[in-house]
Amino acid sequence: MSAERRLALVSSRGALAALLPELRRSSVRVRRIVTVRTRARRLREWLPAVSGAGPFDALIVTSGAAVRHGARPFLASVGRRRSPRRVYSVGPATSTALARLTGRSAETGAGRGAREIVERLSREPPSSLLVLRSEAAGSSLARQLRAQGHRVTEATVYDLAPPPVLTPAETAWLSRADAVLATSPSALKNLEAALGRDRWARLRRQARLLVLGERSRSAARRLGFRSVRRLPPPAAQRFTLRLLDELRRDGQRVRRPRA
Repeated sequence: MSAERRLALVSSRGALAALLPELRRSSVRVRRIVTVRTRARRLREWLPAVSGAGPFDALIVTSGAAVRHGARPFLASVGRRRSPRRVYSVGPATSTALARLTGRSAETGAGRGAREIVERLSREPPSSLLVLRSEAAGSSLARQLRAQGHRVTEATVYDLAPPPVLTPAETAWLSRADAVLATSPSALKNLEAALGRDRWARLRRQARLLVLGERSRSAARRLGFRSVRRLPPPAAQRFTLRLLDELRRDGQRVRRPRA
């Protein structure tokens, strides 16, 4: 890519961190705008009960924060021999984080989120499932899975903190960026609260918004964004090239980043 591009990454802290060096090597300046903040629950509040309830056939994780605050300590506590054979994630970014943790591909509800996982498991025989989530996510997923005959244990492993106040530098970067990449519906919703009505209305009109999954694309449409493009899952090799293509302003194809 001949000219430098600017990308505003609207996310939780640490999301897609492994991809940032490759983007910088491709002349992309990335500024993370943190709109999703989390607070981990104390391990003693949930881990002993969950670890003693297994073994589980499958682990279901609802967000990247649930991977960090829940899946990581849980898997460390039970060890490889008692780890669930299957892992499911709600959304592509969560799938990437879970795959990095477990070394296995996570089955993802990238298209329709939790509903897709419910449909998949409806075709499976009753099994023992562990759902790790936030308080805000609620128990709807666990209830639907229990209605199918599955034995479900759920644990609240973190809470959402109030959206942060954006700095003047962050709001200026959002207005100048060649594209805005939002990693989740929550990241977008919290950005609305952080920007205020006038700046939010201007962003919806002017921003080239990139999202990771169908849930985020649907949320962006409901929120009124005019330009919304869905990227491939972050774990796919074509993700970076597609992102670079979206950032270009001229008609030239982008070059593959140097190793």
